[in-house]
Amino acid sequence: MRRLSVIPLALLALVTACGAAPQSAAPSAPQTLAAPTVSATPEDSLVPHITATTPPVRTVLPTSAIERTSVATPAAAGAVPADLMNKILADAAKLSGVDAAAISVQTSQAAEWPDGSLGCPQPGTAYLQVITYGYQVVLRAGTNSYDYRADGGGRFFVCKK
Repeated sequence: MRRLSVIPLALLALVTACGAAPQSAAPSAPQTLAAPTVSATPEDSLVPHITATTPPVRTVLPTSAIERTSVATPAAAGAVPADLMNKILADAAKLSGVDAAAISVQTSQAAEWPDGSLGCPQPGTAYLQVITYGYQVVLRAGTNSYDYRADGGGRFFVCKK
């Protein structure tokens, strides 16, 4: 008489419990799976207990990526809000030493970027890979030009490429 091992019985029990029939499939790339822990108690020795031993996967983002990145909603797809524009103008005046009234706006538009860098990735910084809505404001202060990027949450910075 041929004897069945415990693991095929465990797999049969698992397939039966799920209500699914085994499927044959074309061979695919090999996968590394954690070996299951199989144990049986005398009262239910025909149905072994299977415990997964694979640890959970966690992803940790660098703090700099979280601080500089925000995912805003498509509501940012309008004109630059006046309060945000005033903050950007005040920042440009401080950087350039030119009076805010003498700064001219070259470009002021809503924008959509493919990631959290707002179209201005900095070396050594990781960004969320999601569509991010915000604004681009290009200002001229005297002989200097400033390319500001803002997210939908109102955070902004000068893009230095």
